[in-house]
Amino acid sequence: VFGKSSDRMNESDIINFQIVVAAIVCIGLVTSIIFLIFVPEDPTKFRSHSMESSSHSQDSNAPSMHQPAVKILARFMLHYIGAIYLNVRLFVVAVQALLTLYLHESLKSHAYELATVPLVLNITTFVVSLLTGVLNELFGRKATFTFGTTFGLAACIWTYLGKGELYAHSLIYVVAIFYGSACALLQITALALIAEYIGEDINNGAFIYGYMSFLDKISGVTLALILAFHDVGCDRYFTCSVVGCCGCSSILATILLCALKTPVEPIFIHTEQYKDRSKGSLSDLKLLVKDSIQPVKPT
Repeated sequence: VFGKSSDRMNESDIINFQIVVAAIVCIGLVTSIIFLIFVPEDPTKFRSHSMESSSHSQDSNAPSMHQPAVKILARFMLHYIGAIYLNVRLFVVAVQALLTLYLHESLKSHAYELATVPLVLNITTFVVSLLTGVLNELFGRKATFTFGTTFGLAACIWTYLGKGELYAHSLIYVVAIFYGSACALLQITALALIAEYIGEDINNGAFIYGYMSFLDKISGVTLALILAFHDVGCDRYFTCSVVGCCGCSSILATILLCALKTPVEPIFIHTEQYKDRSKGSLSDLKLLVKDSIQPVKPT
């Protein structure tokens, strides 16, 4: 990165990657230990928060009750939102994993581009992520998601058509900016959709996030299949892989989101006891009776 090299990656660079991976693991381990040791956790605050959440749930007549996994998995909306999240994760993981292979195999990029293009991608993702909340507030989730898809499709088209020295050494950074913007807009909007669906359901929220994490593994299986069918003699294999995987997943996710009725109804009001809200709850009935028997004050 610090010295612009014209050399391509080869087997002698394996040790360098091993050093980088070891450094990342060590840094993560040290920061995790620092967090566990030095960040205080007050159990009384946790109990107080739990009591407040319980009180709030009772006041809203929509308590968050722990439900069996079978009941949660039986909800169509969970799998619908999961399909959106799966396609978004497939887009993001494909960009992160296949873009470097595209640079190395298809563009025959030098070591300098292999280091700096992902750097530009990640910096762009971080910067745009800071603006995604504002965009969601101003334009709504569907419009923000569509912005991300537009960036992603523009990057895919440019990836498929791009060729030549100017593209390989200069314009590829613009493509990386487009991919980074799309990753931030799509992923944060999808996570916000999941959070909206969970609502205040602290009992079942962990299971739902675990289910979404399982869908992440499915996207990993897709990438494993792409690598398994890699044709060594085809220089444009990873070009078509990046374009096809990112393009199809972003389009499908956008179609699913646009067909979704928003705002999403949180899962915690779907309990059997409170499914038909039009009938009202027992507390509402008590308040109605109390108001009806109050004596009329003389004027």
